[in-house]
Parts: sequence; structure tokens; C-alpha cells
Amino acid sequence: VSGNSGANSGWIVTDEEGKILGLPPYPGAVNFDGAGTGTCLIWHISYADGLEGLAQGNNALTDLAGCYDISNAVKVVRTPVEEDEDDTTAKVSIYPMPTSDILNIYLGKIKSKKIKAYLFNFAGRNLTHKMRKMNDGMSYDIRSIPSGIYILKIIHNGRIYVKKVVIRH
Repeated sequence: VSGNSGANSGWIVTDEEGKILGLPPYPGAVNFDGAGTGTCLIWHISYADGLEGLAQGNNALTDLAGCYDISNAVKVVRTPVEEDEDDTTAKVSIYPMPTSDILNIYLGKIKSKKIKAYLFNFAGRNLTHKMRKMNDGMSYDIRSIPSGIYILKIIHNGRIYVKKVVIRH
């Protein structure tokens, strides 16, 4: 933001008609994940003391009274996420955690056999030996691997998923 005037400044999130949905301390504080589909606008406002109407539920375009300057809006369009049968986002899980003998990797709806999984120590050494495929994932016998923290890297359809693994014997 440059060229703003006024002793105070802030951020405004509105719907397309200008209804104030929130007044975050900075734009990154807005969490759009649970907002559902739709469009909202993010504005910056600079204003002098005594501004009236700057409150959630009011309209930023018609309900403000006082000395202020508002920026052009940045439009955020929230679209529905389509379920991709090969998309493992939030479906990849490992259990039990911590583990001591068998590490199970749950892969959700993935039906492809082109899945690779690697277990690395923090020195970058690949400790993966033989993983056994199951209906909905893989299992890995980790009894020969020392206790510690490891990184599990799963590769599927060009996507890489990384999980932390804790082994305790």
C-alpha cells in the first residue's frame, strides 16, 4: 500500500455488494478454507479518527461516514474443489504413530499401482526395503530400523506427499 493518507489503516473483506464480512489485521489472517464457494473482495482503508460505520455487517460502500480513502479491491473467487480419484490430498495417512513394528500407509481411493513410497533418515539415506501392497495402501516392516524420526515420501501421478514417521522400539 502506498500513497495512503490518514492516521489509521486497516483491511476490509466484503462480499460483492460491499457488505463487510470481516476486518482482519492483515490479508493473510483471512482463512478462506471454510468459506464455501463464492466471491469476496479485499480492500485497504486509510482513515482519520472519527470514522463511523466500519463494522462487520455494514456496507463498506454506503455505510462509512467520515474522512477515509479506500483502495481498489482484490477479488477472491472461491470455487468448489472437484474430487479427483487420483488426488490423495488429505487422504494419505500413516498409522500407528508412533510405531514400533509395522508402518501402515493408507492411500484412500487410489487404485493405481504406480505408487512409490520411500522412508528416509535425516541424513537423506533411503531406508526403504520391501513394502507390501494392501487393498487401500501399503505396509512396511520397520522392526530393523532404529528408533527415531524419519521422513516418508510418497509419489503418485507426479505428486509428492511427505509425512513424519516416529519409530519407537
